[in-house]
Amino acid sequence: MPYRLGLSLIMMVVSLLALGAALMQADQPTVWLSTQQSGTRLVVDVSVSGARQAYGWSFRLAYDTAVAEVVGDNPVEVGSFTHQQPNFVLKNTVEASVIDFALTLTQPATPVDGDGILGTVTFEVQPRQNAGVRLLDARLVTPRFVEVDGQQIAEAMEEVPVTLIGSDGSTVATVPSTEEVQRPVRRGPVSTEVSELSLPETVVLPPRRQDIALVVVAITLFLAGLALFTVSVSAYVSLRLRLAAD
Repeated sequence: MPYRLGLSLIMMVVSLLALGAALMQADQPTVWLSTQQSGTRLVVDVSVSGARQAYGWSFRLAYDTAVAEVVGDNPVEVGSFTHQQPNFVLKNTVEASVIDFALTLTQPATPVDGDGILGTVTFEVQPRQNAGVRLLDARLVTPRFVEVDGQQIAEAMEEVPVTLIGSDGSTVATVPSTEEVQRPVRRGPVSTEVSELSLPETVVLPPRRQDIALVVVAITLFLAGLALFTVSVSAYVSLRLRLAAD
């Protein structure tokens, strides 16, 4: 009986720790690939779910150039996630075996939420061959708007952590990683000159209130679980020692 009680307590604490860790990542958007193939034509969608206030995004794909070739002059076709709002493609290139794409919405577009397709790539693949398409990286940015002369101007941008999902359904990575150095960006109104448009680098901004509440709950659960785990393990070991002595 004491053994079962100790094991049950440890299992409960481990579940609490897992819940806290899961809540810490629950608020992150997810990016993954979906494919459709008809004969030698392979269509790859780069999709996102759970995005909030996205105003720009980028991604990089790798593929096997020995068996696959990108169809069309522009490697990536802009996806439906723009909601047909004004946008500007910052980068759409293929170099060696890597496709690099970046896009920003432009005024008077508003940030977008939810799920959708960021971009689509079409390949011509040799018969009975695997194109080996994989997601290397994906980024989302959200704006901070200020009102200037009655107009909403993006003063700064924040890069949002994104969870990348592999073809087997497992988590590949979270970007930006905690090891990445966050760098300030130049502040000021967004330029209307196309030549100056670029996805901003990461800027540290005050988190939104709902994000603060979620983080506080997650950290509280995690710390509570850690404390209970320590206490339960100590109690379990002490009980085993007493029973062995008897």
